[in-house]
Amino acid sequence: MNLPVEPPYGMKHRRLRHHEAGIAEVCRKWGPEAGEAARLHVIADLKMDCWSEEQGIPLNEEDYFRRGLY
Repeated sequence: MNLPVEPPYGMKHRRLRHHEAGIAEVCRKWGPEAGEAARLHVIADLKMDCWSEEQGIPLNEEDYFRRGLY
C-alpha cells in the first residue's frame, strides 16, 4: 500500500489510514496478523501525537480529524 508522504500530505498522511477503518482494511487485504501489526503501528504513531490509549483509536478519517490529530 503506497501512502502519500509527499506534498500535499507530508506527515498528515496518517489521517488516511491511522484509524480503525484503516486497520480493518489491512485485515481484509492481508489477514489478522497484518491487522495486528497495523494496530501496533497506528498506536505507536498516535502516541507521537500526544494521544493516549484511553482515548481509543479513531474510528475513521473524519473521527481522526475531529479529534484534532490531523
